[in-house]
Amino acid sequence: MMHQSRVIDPSEAKTFSADAALRPYFDQLKELNSHVAKASRQTGHSKEADDLIKLVHLAINELIEHGQIVANDNPKIADRVYQAYEELHDAGSCLLAATESFVHEPSSQIKRSALLKAVFNLYPILNKLLSIADMVDISNLVKMLHELEDHLQLVLDSRDENSLDQNLDNFAYHLDQVDDAVKRRQFDLKDEDKKDQLSAARANLLTASQLLNVVSKTHFKYENLPPAKANCAAITSEIREFVNRIVTIIQSPVGNEESPIGETASVIKKFKSYLVGKKANSCSEQRLCSQLQELLEKITNNATILACSSFTGDNRREHIVLLCKSLNKTLQILITEYQKEMGYTINITDKKITKENIRQISADLVETVYHLEYVLRIAVADHVSEALIAATVPLQVLIDAATNKSNEELENYAQSFSDDAESILQAGELACAISTNAEGIKLVKLASNYVRTYRLQVVNAAEICSQVPSDMTVENNMDRYKELWNKYMRALIRAIDEITSVDDFLLASQSHIRKDLSECARFIGEENYYKLDGYTVAVLHRMERVEEVVLEEMDNFPNTIYSERVKRGVATLKELADIFGSYMDKMSKSMEDPTVEKPDENLLLELCNKIYEAVLLLRRYVLLNRQPNDYESIDEEIDSDDPFVSLPLSIENNGEMVNIRKKIPSTRAAYRSLPIESRSRIENLSREFKREEIRLQKEISQWTHSNHQAIKFTMRLCLLLLDISELARGVGPLKSVSDLTFASQRVEEVGSQFNRFVLKISETNTSKRTHSDLVNLVHKVTLYCQQLKKVSNDTRENHEDQLFLLASKGGSAVIESCKNLMMTIFLILKIFRNGYNGVDDKPID
Repeated sequence: MMHQSRVIDPSEAKTFSADAALRPYFDQLKELNSHVAKASRQTGHSKEADDLIKLVHLAINELIEHGQIVANDNPKIADRVYQAYEELHDAGSCLLAATESFVHEPSSQIKRSALLKAVFNLYPILNKLLSIADMVDISNLVKMLHELEDHLQLVLDSRDENSLDQNLDNFAYHLDQVDDAVKRRQFDLKDEDKKDQLSAARANLLTASQLLNVVSKTHFKYENLPPAKANCAAITSEIREFVNRIVTIIQSPVGNEESPIGETASVIKKFKSYLVGKKANSCSEQRLCSQLQELLEKITNNATILACSSFTGDNRREHIVLLCKSLNKTLQILITEYQKEMGYTINITDKKITKENIRQISADLVETVYHLEYVLRIAVADHVSEALIAATVPLQVLIDAATNKSNEELENYAQSFSDDAESILQAGELACAISTNAEGIKLVKLASNYVRTYRLQVVNAAEICSQVPSDMTVENNMDRYKELWNKYMRALIRAIDEITSVDDFLLASQSHIRKDLSECARFIGEENYYKLDGYTVAVLHRMERVEEVVLEEMDNFPNTIYSERVKRGVATLKELADIFGSYMDKMSKSMEDPTVEKPDENLLLELCNKIYEAVLLLRRYVLLNRQPNDYESIDEEIDSDDPFVSLPLSIENNGEMVNIRKKIPSTRAAYRSLPIESRSRIENLSREFKREEIRLQKEISQWTHSNHQAIKFTMRLCLLLLDISELARGVGPLKSVSDLTFASQRVEEVGSQFNRFVLKISETNTSKRTHSDLVNLVHKVTLYCQQLKKVSNDTRENHEDQLFLLASKGGSAVIESCKNLMMTIFLILKIFRNGYNGVDDKPID
């Protein structure tokens, strides 16, 4: 006869410590259980069983003694502890009696069954002890948290500065003890969600408690000031709230079960699953139609909220509305087709046609949903790009206004500060709604809570500064709030950037920079200094944001040709930002003071084009981290935002409107003017070149020393070859035949240095065959460099005043030479890695 009972495992404990404490008792019971099964096939008396009886008896007695101590230390739950250990004592006595009886007659079925029953009766009792042990830990922790609240009240009841300092020290001491206990509990928990919640609550409590010191001192010194009183009340309330939050978390049975991804993203994912996923096949037609209508309503509602945002452009808003209408219309057609399919009078031929129509309409719906999702992401990126520029500037302006003691300015800047913070919070909410990055969403929500909590307190601190000038306590209070605000604002910005695609952000920033540059040119023509200054600052801040976001993105990549190229694009943009800032300073001074010479406006036209093209080029560099088959689609994606690579600006110069498009030709537009056959030939060669580039990047990634001279020479050559190959396609930093000639000369120079380096290394090799291979490859490098230079010279002679890419044969020849040269470099590197890696590892001058 087998005794049926579920064996309770220690791994079911909520904490690792309870698991470790009770596991030995479970192991001994399991060993006894195993011995019973083995002894049932034996006869006589078992000496091993006697030893097990003693171990079980000792373990139960030790557990009961420990229970007495726990009950004495925790009188509130003493009754439950005594009851559990009484049950343990009774069950243990039964087990010992059954064991002694079984040891003398191990072949008896009745005694074996009685022993097994006694063993299994102990499992639920030990499980109860697990719960009690966890309850004791929680009870002790809750007691410490309530004691912390008592010390907080003592701080508030302080009557003089000495008692205030003493009570603050006592509060800080008990806070450290509480934090250590909560931290131990956090790491002891097995529930990952509860651990995250407890970590966030701990951070909140520590932050609020750190502010308590300066806030309470400011309030004690200036208790009649309403802002000081409000901040003290707010911090006190927050500390109590966070204490209660920790208590709630540690006492709750399970963690929070919120959706790990954004609401809009979740609904769109579910909608697509009903169209093409498993749910499409598992639901009845009637239920499927009902679910699709319900989900689409949620999608359109969320899309409408985003479309109505003040930062969503008119074109984007119209696009969202049109896509929502298209989805509704297509879904109604799909429902009609489903109703036809469910009809009983429909014949077989019509039924086949209806099923085919349903498949086609479902595919159209999925495509439209993907399109809507993309447009929503870009709209969110618009909001992020607009809201997050110069996010820390409003606080500094607010502090300056408070220092100048201008009440009217302070009120205006306080409102502006709050509005800017609200815009950033909205940007975070919108980014979370459309994101599928669960961890990133958690970080955004956590940082948003900080910003939302301290927004009003920062304004109050500024008001205190305005009313109490030159006071060290007040200044410390303001400095502390400033430090915290900037810290959490940066955390929020990084978190939002984490869940916002860098591709989407660059597309939105590209559009905003183009618009702001156009406004700068317009206000120069109108000589409107105030608005010019505002748009100049906006352009500089946007460029700084682009640099920051792209560099953070590149931190996720190893040091490869791709990342080096992107960083080079960032450096170019930074240089242009410095030049633009210097030019606009001179322009502003000339508009303020007529005696100052006004800079040449044509320089502005050229500078604006360079800035816009640098942003465009940087975005293209970021997008280049794709498969070879996607190579052409990158340019289509770049062109889709603006069919003209040149900036659409015009300003008034000497009474005439000067258009920039006429000033600077567009290489991309010229490339599109080539015949289809020529473009197709160039694109095919470009894809082959891209494959060689990827193969070379994989080879570089296998090197252990990224500072090896061979790698540095390779990176130099590859960056030059990439620029040259892209000129043939009308993209990249090179724009003319002169640029090509200069680049080909640089390739020849670097190629010669590379050849000398290779020959020097090859002489150290004893293998004649390897040396011969390297010499042959060096000759090929020289040959391809000369071919490239010859093609560029021929093109310059034949097309001196024309864009190089108009000569399609020249373009094909250039890409072919670049591809062959890159292939040869790959072979040299491969030989080096197998035999020379680590040799002559000095940096290049």
